[in-house]
Amino acid sequence: MLTKQEIDKIKSELRHVLQNNEKIEDVLEGFYSGIKVKSSKADEGGGILFLSNKRLFFLTIEDEQKMFEEISFKDLLSFHVDKAGDYNEITMEVKDHSILFKTTDNEECVGNFSRRLKAAIEARKEKVVFYDYSSNYDFLTLEARKILLSLEDYFNKNNREFCRVLVDDLITAAFLVIRSKKLLNEKEIFFMTLTLLPLHQQIPDKDQQEILDIINNFDLAHVQAVNRYWPKIARFFPENIKEDITSFLSLDYLIEIDKDNGSNHHDKIRTLFFNFVQCLIKADGRITESEIEIEEKLNGIIFQKHKVSLTEKGPAKKKAPVKKELSKKKLKQKPAEEQETLESVMKKINDLVGMKNIKKEINTLVNLIKIRKAREERGLPVSKTSLHAVFYGPPGTGKTTIARLLGKVYKTMGLLTKGHIIETDRAGLVAGYVGQTAIQVNEVVEQALDGILFIDEAYALKPRGGSGNDFGQEAIETILKRMEDQRERLVVIVAGYPDEMKEFIESNPGLKSRFSRYFYFKDYKPEELIKIFAIFCKNAAYKITKHARTKLLELLKTLYAEKDRTFGNGRLVRNIFEKVIENQANRLVKITPLTEEILSTIQKADVPTRKELEDRSPIIK
Repeated sequence: MLTKQEIDKIKSELRHVLQNNEKIEDVLEGFYSGIKVKSSKADEGGGILFLSNKRLFFLTIEDEQKMFEEISFKDLLSFHVDKAGDYNEITMEVKDHSILFKTTDNEECVGNFSRRLKAAIEARKEKVVFYDYSSNYDFLTLEARKILLSLEDYFNKNNREFCRVLVDDLITAAFLVIRSKKLLNEKEIFFMTLTLLPLHQQIPDKDQQEILDIINNFDLAHVQAVNRYWPKIARFFPENIKEDITSFLSLDYLIEIDKDNGSNHHDKIRTLFFNFVQCLIKADGRITESEIEIEEKLNGIIFQKHKVSLTEKGPAKKKAPVKKELSKKKLKQKPAEEQETLESVMKKINDLVGMKNIKKEINTLVNLIKIRKAREERGLPVSKTSLHAVFYGPPGTGKTTIARLLGKVYKTMGLLTKGHIIETDRAGLVAGYVGQTAIQVNEVVEQALDGILFIDEAYALKPRGGSGNDFGQEAIETILKRMEDQRERLVVIVAGYPDEMKEFIESNPGLKSRFSRYFYFKDYKPEELIKIFAIFCKNAAYKITKHARTKLLELLKTLYAEKDRTFGNGRLVRNIFEKVIENQANRLVKITPLTEEILSTIQKADVPTRKELEDRSPIIK
């Protein structure tokens, strides 16, 4: 407890932190005398941590110096207490950093302080997470509930095969974690049971519903009830597992889904995997060297560059392993897409970052098609409108995204019955033997009928200085013929760098006559790139602090100033985002317990430097 002399000193120093028109009496409303602490901050020494109904204060008391540090309730993210030898440790997460206080005051005093702080914040209805570090069950229940809610849409739709694979992958991840432990802890059993039992298809509905009821109305009396269910899920754990596991099938599968639909399922689910592993490893409040090792291994699998590339094109490419293990029939069980209208598709286009000129061109095209249809309905003559287009610009500027959305525009307007997109390039069209190229091109076109054939780096079909016998010319001629024969069922979009595309189109009169619509994609500016980064964060349930955003913007400005024609734009941002998440994982590896706020917050330290990116191809060239 504080002496009267110490309280008088506090009142005297408190004047330095008063806000406008604020009196000491206002700040000290609900004043609690506080506890004597030693801060982990360098050279700060001992002091007093105390609170009122308004704020939390730390006062350093030195012979020559008295200094207040003020902590606003709205900046306080989490608060927990731990016993460490002769000390009680109080850890506070405050926006961009954490503060550790050590106190030799007795546990009753620390407990009273904790209760007062919680009551003061609850009275102000601030969102702060409190944990009793000796009992982490509330936190684990909250995280299990979040995981189940994130998967709710997938399990409510016709995705049984995907859901089975997803649960198998989570069980594999859990097995690798618990195998690294010498002894399985009750909290780890509790978390795995809460998370996995409601998801497994072979668990009776009655058991699953009981666990869900416990999650929604949890108290400590339920712990043993939950753990009694553990044997029902433990029997699905594999007896043996390969040491060299390199990927999770469900994540590989979502790469393909996102590629086909322009969705972001992969980012969402890999974040879920990351949180699941983090909570399981740190459920008992301790982290061993073997756990750190398996955590790094699993993070490498979760955030790896998958073999199934987002830019993989064409039927000539080898199918991903997921297609070998899931039949074509099962692969069709994709996350259901809502029935789209022209208005909903146009909203997606107009909500894209940047692309002002592209949006204007598409709006003009839509208006032109609407008027043409209106004239047709009234029996008025109409001129033909070519839907074939040339997309030219640097990489990573959204050409494939716009092509995919254009296909949906044409479908909603009745111009194409499917509106899907088939992506390919020279490797997917040109064969190595005489007479095979036309066959290969026709196979690709058949897949693209009633949709869009998107040919990336189309100029490679007619390389500069190529011989007259190059099979690329045969591919061009075959495509031109199919464009004429199937003009009501096929839209072709060719894409690539501006100079090369101009030369390519002008090299063949047939190409020049059929492609009359041109879309120029510009490099994103740094301010637009950071908006794209924010979208990645939102899709994966992350948020970025002010200081981290400032550092990232400076990095993007530097890279933009040094850009050349290979500047990655959106791809650059995706690669930076992945590096940020890797850095965050490395930072969090020894933090426990992991709160929702900690798991979802990107700090300044997570943003890579330019030097870190230089060896991470292909971000900087």
